[in-house]
Amino acid sequence: MQEATYLILTALAEGSQHGYGIIADVTEISGGRVLLRPGTLYTTLDRAPVHRDVQPLLPPGAPARAPVARDLGTM
Repeated sequence: MQEATYLILTALAEGSQHGYGIIADVTEISGGRVLLRPGTLYTTLDRAPVHRDVQPLLPPGAPARAPVARDLGTM
């Protein structure tokens, strides 16, 4: 598993978040060492080996997607 994937899933372990919240959490978790861009975040989510456990949460009429983790199990 790539570091970005691990950090994103760690950020989602506390519950669902929007992209900006995930990016901010990844920066905090990594001590400022990893700075994700939105393109990296969504590409990583699309390619994540556990993609079936990370689903976009789309409120009606919302233009942006907000990833939500569900039942991640043990990592």
